[in-house]
Amino acid sequence: MATTTSGIKAKITRAHEHLQALDGEIERLVNSYPYRLAYEYKRESFEHIWRLETTPPDIPKRISTVIGDAVYNFRSALDHLAWQLVIANGKTPSTQTMFPIFWGDRSADYDKAKERRMKGVSQAALAVVDRLQPCNGGHSYLGTLEALSNIDKHRHLPVMMSCVHLLALSEPLRIGPFKTVSIWVNKAPLEKDAVVYSVTLQEHEVNVKFEPTFGIAFTDALTPLEYEGIRLDVRKVLVTIGQAVDEVFRALRKHL
Repeated sequence: MATTTSGIKAKITRAHEHLQALDGEIERLVNSYPYRLAYEYKRESFEHIWRLETTPPDIPKRISTVIGDAVYNFRSALDHLAWQLVIANGKTPSTQTMFPIFWGDRSADYDKAKERRMKGVSQAALAVVDRLQPCNGGHSYLGTLEALSNIDKHRHLPVMMSCVHLLALSEPLRIGPFKTVSIWVNKAPLEKDAVVYSVTLQEHEVNVKFEPTFGIAFTDALTPLEYEGIRLDVRKVLVTIGQAVDEVFRALRKHL
């Protein structure tokens, strides 16, 4: 059998098409909902507080299914890649041929599984797969892909929540020298009357103006939840997964 990358490319392309569709779904949801905030100032603690006055929107199941479709195609592309790597080495793939992904402290599990899943792959290609494994310090978002894939295939639709995924100053924040600023952003699922974010300054007469951007985030424990104190929106997670899959394909393409 001759090797081919057409199936791998088709799967990756289809996954990105789902991400484009997801953009539209999320934009319609967020833009159609009035996230009204109520402001409160606690003078004794110098704390500026913003609460959500409205009930967050229900996230349609369609968004979960589109995410599942994107995840499936990214994961499938890697399994197609494993199949082609075996063929490229002059061997015959089996029903157990698939791309292994192990994260955390599961290096020993990976070493056992790769003997079965990557049987027939060249040692040179296998060394690349070893290097890319999350459990070996490789791309952590491959572990995210595996977690989401297993959740969607075997358990339930990806669970999501409304969140703040960006908090930007609408104008410069000017405070006196040797004063501190503390910013807190709610990383839990947003609910009506919940504090969305707060800013604590060691001065009373300061005009604080922030512009929050709302979105949706995963709640499943095995997916990345935050970066630099802000919830990662699902789009960011999936785009980074796509980048990880692209990186794997580029790294192994010369072995096909």
